[in-house]
Amino acid sequence: MGKKVCIDTDILINALKDPAYYARIRHQFSGYEAYSTTITVFELYKRKTNIDKVHFIMSQLQVLEFDTACAVTAANIFKNITAKGINMDYRDLFIAAIALAHECVLLTNNFKDFKNVPNLRLENVKD
Repeated sequence: MGKKVCIDTDILINALKDPAYYARIRHQFSGYEAYSTTITVFELYKRKTNIDKVHFIMSQLQVLEFDTACAVTAANIFKNITAKGINMDYRDLFIAAIALAHECVLLTNNFKDFKNVPNLRLENVKD
């Protein structure tokens, strides 16, 4: 199995605003299979602007579904972090579960929330 990167919503929002940023992502992860999630699809398509850019970027990525295996992974993450007194937005919890279930590195700038998820590999966009 090759290297896989799952691109978080915050990264794609930045890419919508700046084509050069998107080009850096594609260059940095050129050896990876590029994915996003059904959660990110929801978050991007609820926007009122740049829908044509959303279509373009999403057409470049494979979309990973939140399925039963992901739901079980999310429940386990939830139990683990809440036992430590940590709360996490469900959308982020679901994205983390999808990345873990599909053995992806999660590309995000939101380390604050995702760093609490055990075994989740995180990356950010290099300057």
